Parts: sequence; C-alpha cells; structure tokens
Amino acid sequence: MGRLMEQVQRVAPQQTTILLGGETGTGKTRLARLIHEISPRRDQPFLVVNCAALPAELMESEMFGHVKGAFTGADRDRTGKFAEAGRGTLLLDEIDSLPLALQAKLLRVVEERTFEPVGSNHSQPMQARLIVASNRCLEKEVAAGRFRGDLHYRLDVVGFFLPPLRERRELIRPLAERLLAEFAARNGRAVTGITVEAFQALEAYHWPGNIRELRNVVERAVALCPGVEVQLADLTEAVRRPAREERPAPAPQSPAVSVPSDATLAKIKEEAETARIIEALERNDNNRLRTAAELGISRMTLYKKLHRYGLIGVA
Repeated sequence: MGRLMEQVQRVAPQQTTILLGGETGTGKTRLARLIHEISPRRDQPFLVVNCAALPAELMESEMFGHVKGAFTGADRDRTGKFAEAGRGTLLLDEIDSLPLALQAKLLRVVEERTFEPVGSNHSQPMQARLIVASNRCLEKEVAAGRFRGDLHYRLDVVGFFLPPLRERRELIRPLAERLLAEFAARNGRAVTGITVEAFQALEAYHWPGNIRELRNVVERAVALCPGVEVQLADLTEAVRRPAREERPAPAPQSPAVSVPSDATLAKIKEEAETARIIEALERNDNNRLRTAAELGISRMTLYKKLHRYGLIGVA
C-alpha cells in the first residue's frame, strides 16, 4: 500500500487516465477522490457516474447530456456529467457495465478529448481528468466479448489494483480505530476504544464486503455500544462467528427424493436458487451486500432475483 500511495502521489498532478480495479467495497471511489484532492484540480468538481445504476437508454444522456427534442421527453437541454465536471475529475464507476455501443462512443471521447450531447452536431471539449473503476477483471471481459479491447487499452494507462481487505488484515485495526473515532465524534458518542476480544473477531473475519462492510460494522457497534469500549457482543453475528474463508455450498439433494416427477428444469432451478438465496441471507443477517458477495453475484443481480422470487420480505 505504501508503494501504491507513492505512485498515486506521482500521477495525481497529471492528466493521465487512471483505471482502478478491485472487489466491491475495497475503496476505489475513496482512492479516486484522494487522487482528485491531491491534484491541482482539487478546487474543481469531483463527479461520479455509476455505469450500472442507470438503464442503457439513459446512460448516454447522463454522460454527455442532450439537446431539446433529441428524443421523446427531452423537453429542454440537459448538461451531462462530462460537461458538469469542467476541469475537475470524473469517475466512471463499474465501467464494465457500460453497453458496447456506449463503449465505442467513450473510446472516441478518450482519444479525441471531445464529445457531443445526444441530438447535437456540435462538439464540446472534455477538460476533466478521467478515472474509471471496475470490480471485474477487464481482461476477462475483453476475452468474453463484453468489453472492447481498444477501449481497455486506452483506459488502462495507469492502473491501480486494490486488494480485498482479507488480504490486507494489517489494515483492519487502524481502519477500525479511525472509523470508530469518526462515528463517535459524528454522533456524540463517548466510545473511545475496542476490546481485544472484539479486535480478534474483526481480524479473523473474512470481510466479503471489504472496507465498506467494515465501515458498516463499526458504525453499528458505535451506535449500540452501551459503554466506552466496543465489546464482542456489539459486533454483528456474522463477525462474531468463527471466520471461515470458504463456506461450502449445501450438498444437493437427490432429485428422485425431493423433486416432483413432473417438475420442469426451470422450476427445479428456481426452487434451488430460492433456497440458496434464503440460506445466504440468513447466514449474513439479511445483509444484501455480503449475501451477493457469498453468492458470487452483483448486488443489483441479487435485487432482481429477490423481486423475481418474491423474497423482498425475507431481505
């Protein structure tokens, strides 16, 4: 991490495009903001576009803006994030979710440093520093045909990979102490420390949600702590349990015993998937972020499955 921070400080003042990689919750957005804050652009806007949060038909307008009449419902001009960022920094998060058609347009923007709002023929200069982030391996996405290789090469000029928290266990204690001080001060709580037993549990846990999950666990502990020190009992049940790097999937039952003879393959798959999701939710105290990490799917995919199988009440 020391070497990474040295490189960050070296590249921050430049205009070079930066690619941040790592699992969800490892701190990519915070690192992007740090790069912005130690750069000459610190007094300019820092904007974030989550490429997985908007439908494909709205993403182009979100990024580049549009002119009045560009499409149905465009009753006035709209400024996109590329223009709003000005001379600041623009972070495109979850860049791997960008549709291929938009990837082609982004490639042109990166290469020519210009863009056109939807429905306009007039180019505008891109003045912002571009940082992109992905929680997937873009090389694998390129090999699978889901991400353009030429765009990947243009984005991966300087790349930083943030390892998961389980591979940076030496950071758990100082991070937890800093977060505790932050939440105690913010909420006026007289919580000043964490017991040895609680620290041991924090350091033994596998943290599928990474730093983001640690932040939530510490915030909860500070809120519930009845004394001046966070106790083991103040931590979530998942953290209190003995750490297990890998949780074995439940053994499949024999179809001949548990599945009706007239069940379709689709029905069998749905029932098995529903049961697996419910088990994962129970193990993770209904925390959707940890549940999605355990199941190996994105949080958005988990939300869709919860809706599809009528499990919203469960979560």
